Amino acid sequence: QRLDLVQSYLHDSKLMRPFSLNKRPRCNHLIPVEIAEQVCEMIEKGRRFAAYILIPLFPEGNPHAAHIQEILYWQAKTMSMMYKKIAKAIDKAGVAAEPTDYLNFFCLGK
Repeated sequence: QRLDLVQSYLHDSKLMRPFSLNKRPRCNHLIPVEIAEQVCEMIEKGRRFAAYILIPLFPEGNPHAAHIQEILYWQAKTMSMMYKKIAKAIDKAGVAAEPTDYLNFFCLGK
């Protein structure tokens, strides 16, 4: 099985950003988490599954602008969270694999 996601839904999940004094993380949307969970579920079941996610090389606008840098920062954090979840599932299942065997990001450019 495979999942192809074509969109930059990853830059806005902000999973590590606190929204109040209790420092609980929030998530504006759950697409990245759901993708990672689906991959982890397939690993637990011993089934092969791959997610291929296409993201823009740079969001539109000046790449040095503060808001673009924030988008790129949270995109990287979200990607890291997804790989960490998958790595834990691989370790738990005792599978001889790498997270990149299950999740790949591709940047399209001209």
